Amino acid sequence: MLAYIDKMKPRIIVIGSSCIKIQPGTHSGIALANLASDGEKSISVAPRTNSHLLPEDVHRFEEAFEGAKIVLAQLEIPVKTVEEASNVAQKRMQFGFSSSV
Repeated sequence: MLAYIDKMKPRIIVIGSSCIKIQPGTHSGIALANLASDGEKSISVAPRTNSHLLPEDVHRFEEAFEGAKIVLAQLEIPVKTVEEASNVAQKRMQFGFSSSV
């Protein structure tokens, strides 16, 4: 994978902040990386704010999907929200499973 990344052309990626949902009274969550004595790794996640991102929020921010070449979703938000984002994004959806499996 590193060889592939090294061959990629440098580019500027702009991430807007107009679609941020504020959830008063809660923190963003906690993720703890665990390493057992036998070398087994795991991540323990206690989601907070991420669990408040709901399917209706996808439609509230639907304009953010327009023109996107790819939409990346981590499964740190509710599965129903990821499903709704996938429906809106259609074939441009990519998933990241690293901290949810």
